[in-house]
Amino acid sequence: MQYNRKYNFAISIPYLILLFAFMSVTGWILPAENIHRWIPVMAGFVDIEDIPLLDSHIIAAVLLIITSVSLYAFNERYIMIGRVTLTLPLVFLILALSSPLSLIFSGTSVASLFLLWSLYTTLTLKRNDQNSFLSVFLSTTAAMFEPLAIYMIPISMFFSVRETTVTLRKIVLIILAFLIPFVFIISLRFIFFDDAFIFAEEYMRHLKIGSVLEPNVRSVANILFLFELLVLILASIKDVFRRINSFKIVKSASFVRFTTMIIFLAVLVILYPESSSWLMQIVSIPAAVLIVESTGENEDSHKRKLSFLLVTIFMVLSRIVCFI
Repeated sequence: MQYNRKYNFAISIPYLILLFAFMSVTGWILPAENIHRWIPVMAGFVDIEDIPLLDSHIIAAVLLIITSVSLYAFNERYIMIGRVTLTLPLVFLILALSSPLSLIFSGTSVASLFLLWSLYTTLTLKRNDQNSFLSVFLSTTAAMFEPLAIYMIPISMFFSVRETTVTLRKIVLIILAFLIPFVFIISLRFIFFDDAFIFAEEYMRHLKIGSVLEPNVRSVANILFLFELLVLILASIKDVFRRINSFKIVKSASFVRFTTMIIFLAVLVILYPESSSWLMQIVSIPAAVLIVESTGENEDSHKRKLSFLLVTIFMVLSRIVCFI
């Protein structure tokens, strides 16, 4: 079958490297400060506002790189998308860096890595029941760094019981995996600060739904970027599920998980618009996977390559506006 190779350059490695270089350099020098972001497990032990901005940039950058390497390993092990294996981690990094806050250390920097590995372990459940425990434990641990990650726990729970026979042992393991991180952090608060109840109230306060009708947008270019990205993700989901029956079993299961994840995240972005810039790092994981697969060598992929090109153009314009 002959594929339309129009706009192939938009997903080529040289173009992606140039785009990544621009987004990372401008993100690094963008006027910024250590914006307060409550990290449950670190509260009272480390005040992230006191971390020097350079150190915050370095920590965030290192965690971004670790997440991209993990995504690369995930791709190599299970889904094998992209003509070149570097395509997926580069697209992830570019999308993540579209938010200036991705280069400022926050709980999201750690939570995104835990959530990726939580999803990874749900694909290896047939090996042993311990992976059911590990999947839920990782997603719950993510919620110890980013409160909104608590909404991702049902995903890991669902896929932890979906693929194998449900037994009493498995149910107990999943319940323990959910409880242990919360019991641990509440115990720490009780031992060191004697404020476990106050801490629980603060955690619940961060789960209070924000101003849904007040989206967090910075400029017209940013609005166009978000709109075009939404269009591209929807088109990518449609394309993937049109061809999903031709995928291998594990690859098919992976895309079901990534799609479920991005749907949950989309709801969170709507319900918590003030956190959308922070959540972009997590959103970029399933978004990158769907985009890279849909822009591969398949029918009508040139349309999604054009859409991705428009996304990158509006992304660059949005970043330039930040300096004006």
